[in-house]
Amino acid sequence: MTLHLTNPDLAADGAARWVTKDEVVSVEFAEATGALESAVGLNRYCAGDALLTGSTGDRWCVSRDRFDAKYQPAESAAPGMPAPLPGEAGRYRNLPVPVLAKRVALAFTVNARRAATYCEAPREIGCCSTRRATTASSLPRDSTASTACSRGASGGN
Repeated sequence: MTLHLTNPDLAADGAARWVTKDEVVSVEFAEATGALESAVGLNRYCAGDALLTGSTGDRWCVSRDRFDAKYQPAESAAPGMPAPLPGEAGRYRNLPVPVLAKRVALAFTVNARRAATYCEAPREIGCCSTRRATTASSLPRDSTASTACSRGASGGN
């Protein structure tokens, strides 16, 4: 069974809660254009984009300019190992962002009038930060992205 949500308003949903997304991820930087399969489908990336692996093993890609704005080097898990320099492979922590989220136990789809809601955190809906809502139209997913690479309709973040 799949739950189909149309224009969900988490601000009006009593089951939604404010949480702070705070995660350390492993990061590699793509040497060439490519694609990877993530929990939400095929993600295309360009050379230089960040390829992330979360604590649960989920993988996704983030455009380099978006990555640089949202992540900072994190201390190594191994004692005595330094944090990577910005742009080097290693562990990174996202800048903490408060989001309004709701856990949904069923498989679901989200349809919105203006753009499909996209969330980096699988199995949660909403991801409306206090700064701005994150929608597919606000992410560099089309050929107008600032890089020369064309990610296509299923491009990276």
